[in-house]
Amino acid sequence: MQVAQYWKSSRVLPVLPCSCAPGHCTKHDVGRSQPDAVSWGSLWATLADSLPIPFLKSKDTRCHILSLPIELLQEILTHLGPHDQIVFIITCKALQQSLGPPWPKLLPSEHIDFLKAIQRDIPDYRLCRPCKILHAPTRNTITIPRNKLRRETYHRDLRAYVLAPHGGNDPDILYWLCEEHLQLAITEHICIDTLRCSGTLDLPSLLPKQKYMVGSAIFTFKIVPVISRRNVIFHAIYELNYTATTPQRVWADLEEDRVRELLLLFDIRCCLHCSTGQMREEMICFLFHSTQRVGSVITCTRGSAVSGEGCGHHIHACECTTEYMMEQIKVDSTDAPTGIRVFVWQWLGHRSDDYVLKQRGMLRNCYEDATLETFFSSLRVNRVH
Repeated sequence: MQVAQYWKSSRVLPVLPCSCAPGHCTKHDVGRSQPDAVSWGSLWATLADSLPIPFLKSKDTRCHILSLPIELLQEILTHLGPHDQIVFIITCKALQQSLGPPWPKLLPSEHIDFLKAIQRDIPDYRLCRPCKILHAPTRNTITIPRNKLRRETYHRDLRAYVLAPHGGNDPDILYWLCEEHLQLAITEHICIDTLRCSGTLDLPSLLPKQKYMVGSAIFTFKIVPVISRRNVIFHAIYELNYTATTPQRVWADLEEDRVRELLLLFDIRCCLHCSTGQMREEMICFLFHSTQRVGSVITCTRGSAVSGEGCGHHIHACECTTEYMMEQIKVDSTDAPTGIRVFVWQWLGHRSDDYVLKQRGMLRNCYEDATLETFFSSLRVNRVH
């Protein structure tokens, strides 16, 4: 996949990592999509033709609502919700003086609705649900430098990405991180929640057209990075659930082949340099192959049975500090697996070649420590406020 083709020249892009596929991320469903700009000229002409109001047909552009008696303005407020009342009052100074304090008090659950109403008139500001504020335009974009001609298939500033399942065509980029994302998060110019995305995709149109095939499949992704020692630990959870449309006996014989065909639609890897083929074979091994212990080493009984198949813990040829873990998804502990869950951790930043961080389990421990530190910091902030 030529990911670099998306950034062939210098571009200014939205800061959200899921900006390339806004319909797939449920984490940033608030504050991303701005309402379409209203064409007031056409709306004004429509009202003037349809309503018998004299001042609509004139060329007077003054705000006639200010000419209403104060009693009528107060009556209008009684038909509005608390956050709409405040939005109406702060429209201009004249209304603030006429209808000003005391203003309605907002419940915590109404703050987001209030900010959404404010954002309609200032679409350059980005609404952040975790922070419950409108981020300024200076913190809503990043600049991608021009991509030089290189042999790599990814942009030189790219650090992590997640692709949508695809059947061979150019897939949607569900998530991507570049170096500027990391620096903005580390220097606290953007909150870490800006880089957290999640979503669910149903795959009926992409499933292989075979006689005995997977009946349905659902792909879920969740990206939850954290700040640790002024570095970013990228953490992704990929979950694939599938069901069969064939009889149980037939499905048991063909399940491994059908799931292998299904995994061909995915690009799941530990880092930019990781081989998706090796990861795919290891997922198949984890789901269907039995294991045996030789001394302290657990090996797959079919690891060398079929030429070209790589089973067991695959090896990285790069210097990236990564870890991963897999879990089977079962309806019952005695049933056959109906899906797989893959956890990926990657250290993004300096000291990525640290020998201690490369020890299995260390990166996971650092992530858990950073998660707990973030949690307790949020508790202290909430206590202060």
